Amino acid sequence: MSARARILIVEDESMVADDLHLRLERLGFDVIGIRDTAASAVAAATELSPDLVLLDIRLKGTADGVEVARRLRERNVGFVFLTAHADRETLLRTGVTEPLGYIVKPFEERGLNATIAMALNRHHAEQRQRQLQHWLATTLRSIGDAVITTDACGSVTYVNPVAAQLLGVDVEAVVGRPVADVFVLVQGTGLVREACPVALVLANGVSVWLQDDVWLQRRDGTRVPIEDCASPIRDDDGRLLGAVVIFRDASQRRQLVAEQQRVAKRLLDAERLRGLGVLAGGLAHDFNNILTSILGNVAQSEDSDVSTTERLRSLAAIKSAALTAADICRQMMDTAGIGRVDLQALDLSAVTLEVVRVIAAAVPRAIALQVEAPRTLPAVIADRRQLGQVLTNLILNAAEAIGERGGAIQVRTGLGRESAAALEATIGSPQLPGGDYGFVEVADDGPGMTAEIAAQIFEPFFTTKFAGRGLGLAGVLGIVRRHHGAIALTTAPGRGAAFRVLLPVGSPAESLAVSAPPRPAPVGTVVVIDDDPGIRELLLRWFSIRGRQCVVADGVESGFLACVEHAEQVAAVVLDLTMPDGSGTSLLARLRQRWPNLPVVVISGLAPPAGLLAQARVEFLAKPFALGELDAALERLARA
Repeated sequence: MSARARILIVEDESMVADDLHLRLERLGFDVIGIRDTAASAVAAATELSPDLVLLDIRLKGTADGVEVARRLRERNVGFVFLTAHADRETLLRTGVTEPLGYIVKPFEERGLNATIAMALNRHHAEQRQRQLQHWLATTLRSIGDAVITTDACGSVTYVNPVAAQLLGVDVEAVVGRPVADVFVLVQGTGLVREACPVALVLANGVSVWLQDDVWLQRRDGTRVPIEDCASPIRDDDGRLLGAVVIFRDASQRRQLVAEQQRVAKRLLDAERLRGLGVLAGGLAHDFNNILTSILGNVAQSEDSDVSTTERLRSLAAIKSAALTAADICRQMMDTAGIGRVDLQALDLSAVTLEVVRVIAAAVPRAIALQVEAPRTLPAVIADRRQLGQVLTNLILNAAEAIGERGGAIQVRTGLGRESAAALEATIGSPQLPGGDYGFVEVADDGPGMTAEIAAQIFEPFFTTKFAGRGLGLAGVLGIVRRHHGAIALTTAPGRGAAFRVLLPVGSPAESLAVSAPPRPAPVGTVVVIDDDPGIRELLLRWFSIRGRQCVVADGVESGFLACVEHAEQVAAVVLDLTMPDGSGTSLLARLRQRWPNLPVVVISGLAPPAGLLAQARVEFLAKPFALGELDAALERLARA
C-alpha cells in the first residue's frame, strides 16, 4: 500500500519541503502537494484526500501544526509530525492529537521510509476498526427495534419482523418498493406528510433524526408515534451504498413525558400559590397596620373634643401612613420590574459618594465605611432615585450583617468588560450581551452566608431579620433587571459577602432645565376620567376648592363623550391609563385626533408606556401623587 501512497507535505520552510519532496519520490511515494499555512493545509487535506500528511509543528500564520492536527483528526486523515525537537514538552503538546508517528529533522531516508510505512499501516487498521465499530453499533441499536435498509436508489432491501409489525405489512410485499411508499410519516395530529428521512440521508450523506411529534402512518390507516434515526451505509472506500432506518414505538415514552410535564406543571402551580400566599400575607400584615393607623387617626380627627393641634397631628400621621403605603407599592413594582424609571446618563461615582454621604450617619460607628470611587468612569444609564435605593439597601444590609461587633464595609465603583457567559452566571441569569459595564460593589467582612440562604435572599418577603418585610434585595434585583443590568454575589460562611451591581454604560448626562415656579392655576374646565370613584370624588372636590369647573367620567367611552359635550370649555384632561372598558392610551389617541393641542395629564400606578412622555402637551404623574403636583403639571401644560 505504501508504494504508491499519496502524501501531502505541510512545511513552512521551502528548502526543507523541497528536500523532503525529492526524498519521498525516491522512496516511491506520490507527493500530491506542499502547503505552508494551517488554512491551506486543511483545505488541501479536504480537497485532495491524502493517504498521509507530513505535518510540521511550526507554520506560517497564527495557527500552528497542532491546530491543523486537530482538524485532520476530525476528518479521519492520518498525519505524522515533522519536528526538530523531540523533547518531553513537545511530545506532551502534540500527543493529545494522537499522531501516527514523529519524524525528527534532519531526515534520514531509512528512518523516513520506515516511519511512513508504519503510519500508513496503522491508519489503515484504524479506518477498518472504525468501520467495524460503526457496523457493530448499528447492529446493536437494531436489537428490539424496527429496521429498514435501502439501496442507493432508496428501494427497500430488508425489513426486520419488528418493522413489519409496526408498518402492518408483510416483508415480501415491501422489499424492492420505494421506501417513501412504505415508511409514511405525518407531522403532529394533522395529516401533513413529513419528508422521508431516507431521501435526506441519500441526498446529503449524513444521519437524520426525526422530530419529536412525528407519527408512522400504517397500511390500515392507524397511526403510531415513533422516534427514529436514518443513517448512511458506506463501503470500505466510503462509497454510499444505501441507508438504514432504525425506529421504535414511542407511545409509552411520550405518555411518560406528558405525565412528567403534568406533574411539573402542578408543582410549579403549587410553588406559585405558595409564593402568592407569602406575598399576600406580607402585604396584608403591612397594610393592615397602615390602615389601622389611618382609621385611628381619622377617628381622632372626627372627635369633637380633640383640639385643633391634635387634629393636625392626626392628619400628619395619616399622610405619613399613606406615604409608607406608597413606598411599599413602589417597592413591589420595583421587585416585579415594572416600576417607573427615569433613565439618564449618570456619573456612577458621584451618585455613590452622594448616597454614602447621606447614609453614613445610619451606619454604626463601630463599622468603617470605606469608599473607592474614581471620577474618570464613563457614565452609566440609570434612574438616580432607584440607583440610590439600590446602594442604600446594599449598604444597610451590609451594616446589619456585621452587627455590633464592628467591621468594615467597602464601597467601590469601576468599569469592567464582561463576557456573555459571565453575565449568564449572575443572579437570575439575565440574557445580556457581553461588553463594558460600570459596576458598584458593596463588600463587608461580616459572617457571610450559606449557599442555601444566598439562593433565597432575592426572593420577595424572604428575610433573616426578626422584623422587616424582606422586600429590600428583591426590590434591588427588580430595579437592576429593569435597568438591563446584573447582580453578582460572592459569599461564604465566615468570609463576608460582596454584591456587585453591573449597569450598562452610556453618553454623558445632559443638563436638566430648571422649571419655573408654578403660577396660579388657569381657568377652564378639567375633565377627570378614572374608574376609581374615590379618586373622581377627591379631584372633583379639589378643583371646586380651587375655583375650577370639573367634570368626571368613569371610563373610556363616557370620558370621550364628556370631552365632546364640554368641548368649548375643556382646558385639560386628567386621564387614568387602566379602565374596565379600554385603555387610557387608546382614548388619548382619539382625543389627539379631535383636539391635537389639548393638555393631558396621565395618571397611573404603573410605569408609562413607551413613547408616551415623548408626546407634546402630555404630563405623567405616578400614583400616589400630591394634589400640588397635579396643579404644577397642569400649569406646565398651560405654559407649553
